[in-house]
Amino acid sequence: MAADDEPHGKGETVLIVEDDADLRELNFDVLERLGYRPLGDGDGASALKMLDDTPEIEVLYTDVVLP
Repeated sequence: MAADDEPHGKGETVLIVEDDADLRELNFDVLERLGYRPLGDGDGASALKMLDDTPEIEVLYTDVVLP
């Protein structure tokens, strides 16, 4: 895929739920570069609270297996 073909956001807020800190940081970096506004947490309980407290979250991007 050419760089011009990459999808780009328009500031949409994405909640990343990933318990691996390095992978979470990588996802943050990529999404920011593509024009999204990433937020994140490392566990499901905190992410649910963030969903309740942050109504502007438009996308939930989550690890399939969380402890």
